[in-house]
Amino acid sequence: MDKNVPQEASLFMTPSKARSLLVNKRQLSEKLTFLANASSQEVQSAVDWLLGPNEHGDWPCVLEPYQQFCRDKGTLLHLLTFYQEEASEGMRLLEHLDGGWRTGGSVAPWFDPSSYEAVCARRRFPDEAAILHFAREGYAAGLSPDPLGTCSLSTLRADLILHAQSVFDEKSALEVFKRYYDPGVDEATWMLLDASPGSVVARAFAVDFPSEVSRGKLRLVCTDQCESMASLARLAQSEACSERQILVPFGELSRSAVSRPSAPAALSVRRKFLRDGDVSPKITIRCPAPDAERAHRWGDFHFAESLSEAFGRLGVAAKIVLADEWADNDDFDPDATILLRGVRRRRPERGPVNLMWMLSHPDRVELEELHRYDHVFVSSYLHAKRLTSDLGSKVSPLLQCSDSMRFDPIMAGKASQSTQRHELLFVGNSRKSERWVIANAIRYGHHLSIYGSEWEGTIAEDHVIAENLPNRELGHYYRNADIVLNDHWPDMAERGFVSNRIFDIGMSGGFVISDSFLGAGMFFGAVPLARDPEELNRMICYYRDHPLEREARALALHKLVRERHTFDNRAATILSRLRELF
Repeated sequence: MDKNVPQEASLFMTPSKARSLLVNKRQLSEKLTFLANASSQEVQSAVDWLLGPNEHGDWPCVLEPYQQFCRDKGTLLHLLTFYQEEASEGMRLLEHLDGGWRTGGSVAPWFDPSSYEAVCARRRFPDEAAILHFAREGYAAGLSPDPLGTCSLSTLRADLILHAQSVFDEKSALEVFKRYYDPGVDEATWMLLDASPGSVVARAFAVDFPSEVSRGKLRLVCTDQCESMASLARLAQSEACSERQILVPFGELSRSAVSRPSAPAALSVRRKFLRDGDVSPKITIRCPAPDAERAHRWGDFHFAESLSEAFGRLGVAAKIVLADEWADNDDFDPDATILLRGVRRRRPERGPVNLMWMLSHPDRVELEELHRYDHVFVSSYLHAKRLTSDLGSKVSPLLQCSDSMRFDPIMAGKASQSTQRHELLFVGNSRKSERWVIANAIRYGHHLSIYGSEWEGTIAEDHVIAENLPNRELGHYYRNADIVLNDHWPDMAERGFVSNRIFDIGMSGGFVISDSFLGAGMFFGAVPLARDPEELNRMICYYRDHPLEREARALALHKLVRERHTFDNRAATILSRLRELF
């Protein structure tokens, strides 16, 4: 090895089945130090093992967590070489492999998991990260990591290396450079490392890109095909302009089914994959909670969390955006957006399919706003039917629901020892107005326990146990109470918008008494309804003294909600409608 090139900064080439892989040893050490948080001695030992010739033997302790995902050390070396922290949005490689890939993110700036799965790997229901498949099989087979050309490399500050290993790489290497090079904003320096006989690939680049070569944006580095790997490594390192080098893999376009289409054509191709279910969509959920600091006090935020998690179980990447970020550019680049319409409106954006889910306050939503959306889901059978005359097939009912992972007694697990048992329970804020169910339960002398805020100065002030109850513990409190009270906003009760609280109490296995509302027949008598204060008082007294009847109604409600009204049900319905709209 050349004495002028430090060993820890050299580039190595490791053989693959069909293609060689350039590995920067210094950068590999830095990545392992970041990913494993290990000592320099442990990292150095792991790097030496990865680059060594022996395929057998025990894995170093630093690398053992990866062994469950990688069949051999060659696959892991590929993964570590491909991984770039800025592309992963802070997600570490092991976290990505261990389920983080289901969010739809990438760990390499030149890799698009969705299009790779659909076009190259052709796996409709993958059970592992796409980058793992590419590292294990795709790179060696010459598959394109970005067949639709959706990635962007123009802002990377690094040497981007294209490694042409034969004359057959000419077309693909040219296509990749044309695809990603942007003379207006390109901050990177490109290097073509050409080992083809007679430097055929470099000659083609010189003819097609003379300006880029003369300005130093493209460096053509030619080498003898028979030159040793060590010599090739030294050559690439010495010609690099930056301390950071990124290998940009490319594949044979014929192996990837499609070449890079124009932007509109690329969108059309992706929409076809989305319609056919070959690609999972990316969805932005617009939540009306004001900001991260106050989000936990908004039921809409917990609703958005549960919906996002349900999408994740379907393999769909979902991102929650709170109201204070609605005006910002969405770097998530979603295929669809869903506005959880409550107290805040938001004009839909161009590009993605735009959905609205009207959860509450129908009086605040004008017809003109609804027409802007591709489809409107309404949490009321009655109101959805009324809107059909104006919106036609663009509107359909989609009731609120509950999260079985949080509220179902079996899924949620045992309650903590701190969970209190209450004779009569209500969880909610005051809304800064009299809630007649709450006020009259107290006036009739019932011992009501309240968890919620802004009850100061009201008849309920002395009944408040705490201002906040963690959402993930809520089900335990509902289940341990003898009776849970529920009420509706007047406009929601009149238009058949069922309170989300009823679904949560039902999923928890609790017993609920509610005010009267249109559409209550859907619960088949499992929810007793009070039409006035006197009837409310009679019901509380009666069911307090008849625990077996409480249990029977609670069980009936639980079975109904568990079978028909979960976030998994709703996410599947939304996904089905989206595939019709793409």
